[in-house]
Amino acid sequence: MKKLTLTVATLLSGFHVLAQNNSSVVTQLGDYNKGTVNQNGKHSSSVLQTSNATLSTQENVTDVTQKNISAFNLKESDSKVEQFGHSHTTTVIQDGKNTLEAYIGSSGAFNQNNETYSKQYGSENAGLQRIEGSVSTVSFLSLNQSGISNTSDQVAHQAVDSKGIVTQSGNFNDASQRVEGSDNEARIQQTSDGNSAFQQIIGWNSADNFSMITQSGKDNNARIVTEGDNNRFDATQLGDRNSVVGLAGTPSSNATQRGDGNNILLNQIGNDNAFHIRQEGNDNTITGTSVSGALQLGNNNTGVFAQDGSDLKIISDQFGNNNMQIVTQTGNGSESTVFQSGTTNMARVTQADH
Repeated sequence: MKKLTLTVATLLSGFHVLAQNNSSVVTQLGDYNKGTVNQNGKHSSSVLQTSNATLSTQENVTDVTQKNISAFNLKESDSKVEQFGHSHTTTVIQDGKNTLEAYIGSSGAFNQNNETYSKQYGSENAGLQRIEGSVSTVSFLSLNQSGISNTSDQVAHQAVDSKGIVTQSGNFNDASQRVEGSDNEARIQQTSDGNSAFQQIIGWNSADNFSMITQSGKDNNARIVTEGDNNRFDATQLGDRNSVVGLAGTPSSNATQRGDGNNILLNQIGNDNAFHIRQEGNDNTITGTSVSGALQLGNNNTGVFAQDGSDLKIISDQFGNNNMQIVTQTGNGSESTVFQSGTTNMARVTQADH
């Protein structure tokens, strides 16, 4: 422990001397270690290793801060975080035009209760956070971006009881989350104009996952594809010309759930919104809040729903003008409830057995 402390202290003593091109490597082996990195300058690089992939260590803490030289001189910094073991916590704060990579777990080690918190300020930041391996449980990823044209990507492979949250404020930001495993939670929240969000539940063995997209602003786009059983997806969009669509991202592509016992909850408040939803499997539902169905509140909305399986259910409400509903259910025991209020609305429901 003393050797580690001296190593970190020696590294930190040089950070303020190298004003333009900083580089730091922090390796923590053992338990209950703490490393702190502060860098000011251009083209900084920080590689953080919490424990070792072959060791089962616990409760290491690492804090990284990378800032601009001045308000008018943005730097381009890189930060990489790796966590193996149990109960580690890493916090990374970047200001400028930066890249971030954070990894939790590996294929050959048991990992649990690890947390990574990341904040990026400025424009054209890129953030990547991954939960890896077949034995990573109760992990937490948090990525907060503020600015213009930022991208975020969270990936969980065979994770269990883990959570990922992406928060973006600003314009033309892009967020994606891909989850494989069970009992996981994925959330994306975007505020302002021109943002895009993508969520995907991967693999037929994935089950009991919850994903949510919340967008506030104009011209937003939410894409969703899920596989597996008992998964739930919620979409709430506040603003104009929003859409909930599928993998291709085009207005006619379908947001898709494949498996049994899945649920989609939809709410759009604004103008020119569109739903394009398809479910394949049994006991699937498309609903809304506790007092309404899949809700569109505004003008010129379109709701297109397709279900194929058995014991299916759709509840859909539209309030406003020039709305359209098209519901197609193929299978036995299907139920459809459509409510429209306003003028020039059209509803078409088709139900057929296999």
